[in-house]
Amino acid sequence: MKRVLLIIAAALLCSCNGPGRWEDTPGELVVEGWIEAGESPVVMLTTTLSPSPEYTHLDSLSNHIIKRAKVSLSDGDTTVILFSKQDKRYVPPFVYTTGWITGKAGKSYTLKVEYNGKTVSARSVIPDMEPIAGVEAVPVEGSDSLYTLVVTLGNKAEANKFYRILTMVEGEDSRYISSFPSAIEGTSLKDNARITITRGKSIDHQEFSTKFKKGSTVRVKVCTCEEATCRFWMAIDDLHTLGNTPFFPMYNNPASNIEGGFGYWAGYGATVSTIVI
Repeated sequence: MKRVLLIIAAALLCSCNGPGRWEDTPGELVVEGWIEAGESPVVMLTTTLSPSPEYTHLDSLSNHIIKRAKVSLSDGDTTVILFSKQDKRYVPPFVYTTGWITGKAGKSYTLKVEYNGKTVSARSVIPDMEPIAGVEAVPVEGSDSLYTLVVTLGNKAEANKFYRILTMVEGEDSRYISSFPSAIEGTSLKDNARITITRGKSIDHQEFSTKFKKGSTVRVKVCTCEEATCRFWMAIDDLHTLGNTPFFPMYNNPASNIEGGFGYWAGYGATVSTIVI
């Protein structure tokens, strides 16, 4: 298989290390999209990057954003064409969405993307939401101002459950950002279903700490999801952890549920809890 790198992964590495080594050539379609219960869909489209011996500035990644695709979404009863718009909260800052379809738990959603003679598609179901029993701030050893968060789920961890975790620091973040870890499967949790998280890195963070600061108000979002979505984000976590280590080069493509392309299309059952540290 041709080794390529998704925009989301390239942006992650560039945000940590400045310029990267990517070829600025046409690639395959990449979908990053989701629909939450009670919310409208969000879809971002790009093309893949190929590893290159030359350094490429992060700004050149904008050449891989797809702005003129036909994107349709079906909930089994209704099919709509999504409209496109600029939205600087996201990376890349261009999304496809609609107000005609909102997510419902238990329902299946099929996404279809047509662009430049290519068609990719994916299907995802929104699982039932998982209640959050509590969020606790735990001081970092040796510091009186930095914390990690421990999230306790309301139900017992089960092998067939998969989760995405995101956070938003009020006054600092314009959107929910993947925590670290960003995904976890039920089999890795103990019966008390407690998950320790640190703050995830965003490309638009100018000054950044992986820990949460005293006095911050943090919204924690726990999303139930399908296994394919969880596997995708676990692979992104591995890229984050090992991608800069010469002994563990990470060039393989993350697992994808996109037929004919790369990326992910996810259904989320989301629950939010807020903590003041």
